[in-house]
Amino acid sequence: MQDQRTTSSAWMRGVARTLTAEKLDAAALFAVLGLSIDHLNDVDYRWPTEKASQLWTLAAERSGNPDIGLSNPHSPRPDQYGIVSYAMMSSPNLLTGLMRLIRYICLVSDAVTISLEPGAGGGWVRLGFLGANVRFPVSAMTTRF
Repeated sequence: MQDQRTTSSAWMRGVARTLTAEKLDAAALFAVLGLSIDHLNDVDYRWPTEKASQLWTLAAERSGNPDIGLSNPHSPRPDQYGIVSYAMMSSPNLLTGLMRLIRYICLVSDAVTISLEPGAGGGWVRLGFLGANVRFPVSAMTTRF
């Protein structure tokens, strides 16, 4: 059994872009948590998800914006999901794209679960977070489709 959940460098590059767009020193924030921003360019590097959660918490504190992860409407970009993005973008429709995301999300992070739930007039995309000993800044997120 895996004792540490991880997140891809593709995703963490998006985190660093968001921090930089919010006028924060991403490299310095990474370093506070013992993370080297130099690993962002290593496509095989896996980041400890708990450290990623701590990074968001630290960024929220330093910026004074508790919703810093939601501050950029153009994020996440397709490349933030790596190869999973291409599987989604080549889908014939939104539902197929979401099903591919659910199938391959473990390539982005093995700490995230995604499910589709039916609802009146459509449905909900529900995100869940696994195995964190550190509180994730957003305990649960849903998006209507």
